[in-house]
Amino acid sequence: MNFWGRLRVVLLLVLCLDSCSFAIAEPNSDETGIRNLLKQYELAYNSGNASALAGLWTTDGDLFSLSGGIFRGQKEILTFFSESLAKNYKDSQFHMGLDQVRFLTPNLAIVDGKWQITGGDLPKGYPSSGIYTQIMIRVDASWRIVAARPSVPLQGHTGTHGRGG
Repeated sequence: MNFWGRLRVVLLLVLCLDSCSFAIAEPNSDETGIRNLLKQYELAYNSGNASALAGLWTTDGDLFSLSGGIFRGQKEILTFFSESLAKNYKDSQFHMGLDQVRFLTPNLAIVDGKWQITGGDLPKGYPSSGIYTQIMIRVDASWRIVAARPSVPLQGHTGTHGRGG
């Protein structure tokens, strides 16, 4: 290809790039709101504020605990966190990583991630990390938890692991 042929190719590429819009994947405002809720969760937990934790749920939301307990409504969730943070989880630190947000509607999302607890006086053999799924809903201008499902993957499982490994 001669000089003029190469110049045409370069000009075509420049024109194509100029007309294409490239977006860097940044969280939208809805995902940012969900990330803020997760940060509020961590802050409330790490400061031992059971009331603030329960306030992150809808009034009729629920929480399934790792030990098999089911807590329905903010009052039961408040009791669960009040007792937990006063006993085995006192002085523990909680971290939530965010893996994925999937919006089912503009006001309803499924949130998946990983959790980890350090410190405290956890019973021997009790898990200190795992995964979670939460269903969140936008209420007025803020996001709230409708349902929370922490879990712990099986150890030594030899089946297919999917993308998360």
